[in-house]
Amino acid sequence: MRTRARRLAGGILLIMTAQYFVAELVTAAAWTRVPYSFVANYISDLGVPECETLPERIVCSPAHAVMNTGFVLQGVLLVGATWLLARELPRGWRWIVGILGHVFAVGTAIVGLFPGSIAEELGGDPARSAMHGLGALLAIGGGALLVTATSIALVAAGRWRVGAIIGALAAADWLGIVLFLQQDAATIGATERLAVWPTTIAFVVLGVSTLVLRSRDESVA
Repeated sequence: MRTRARRLAGGILLIMTAQYFVAELVTAAAWTRVPYSFVANYISDLGVPECETLPERIVCSPAHAVMNTGFVLQGVLLVGATWLLARELPRGWRWIVGILGHVFAVGTAIVGLFPGSIAEELGGDPARSAMHGLGALLAIGGGALLVTATSIALVAAGRWRVGAIIGALAAADWLGIVLFLQQDAATIGATERLAVWPTTIAFVVLGVSTLVLRSRDESVA
C-alpha cells in the first residue's frame, strides 16, 4: 500500500476510535434503575450484563452490549491503525509502539469479552472477573505506555507539535493512574476516566494530524 493510502486509512481508523466515547454516552443514558455517574461509577459498570446491588452502588446496565462492543471495536481499530502507521516512525520506535499498540488492543478486547468489575466479582464468575481485571491492566497501563512511547517517537521523527500534544495527554494518563490507584469511592469514575480518556483523545489527535500530513503531501505533489 502506498504511503498516502496508508496515511488515509490509518488516520481514519484512529479518528474512528472516538466511537468509544459514543459507546459510553449511549450506554450510560440507558441506565433506568439508577442514574449512571461518570464521577462515582467504574467505566466497567457500563458493561456488566447482570444487575447487582453492591454496598456502595447499584449496577444495572440495560445496554451493556453497546459498551462491550465498543471495547472490542476499540481494540480492532487500534490494531489496524498500528499496522498501517507504525512503519512511519523511526525504526527502533516502530517496534516499541507496535508492541504496545497490540498490548492495549488485546487488553481492551478482553475487557469487552469478559465484562465485569475491577473491584467485585459481579455475576458470581471469578474467572470472568480475573480476565476482566487482566484486560483492564493491559488496557489502562498499556495505553499510557503506548501514548508515552508514541509522543517520544513523534518527536524523534521531527513531528514536534503533535508529539508535544500527545506527550501532555500521556502525562494526564499517568496522573489519572496515580489518582485511580488511591481508590477513592466518591470519585473513582472520574479518576479512572482521567487514566483512560486521554489515550483515546491522543489517538484522535494523531489521526487528524496524519490526515493533515497526507493533505500537505498531496499539495506538494
